[in-house]
Amino acid sequence: MSKPRTRRRRKPLLRCAIKGCLNLNDEVKFVGPLCTPCYWFLTTERVNRSQASRNFREWAIKYALAELQRQMFVTLVRKMR
Repeated sequence: MSKPRTRRRRKPLLRCAIKGCLNLNDEVKFVGPLCTPCYWFLTTERVNRSQASRNFREWAIKYALAELQRQMFVTLVRKMR
């Protein structure tokens, strides 16, 4: 007698927890809720091609521009006194 075949259930696909990261758990390895590239960037702080790295660079540029604008405004106000 042959046994009835049972289907293996696939694991549900999980996305990386980083905003904008499109990595799925069937494409790359995961460390907890993060894909390996994002995890590596967050733990070593070395720039790589991960979405976490891109998000950080984008935030850093916006922060630097805002700080530069603030400094220019302060300088302008001081000159007006």
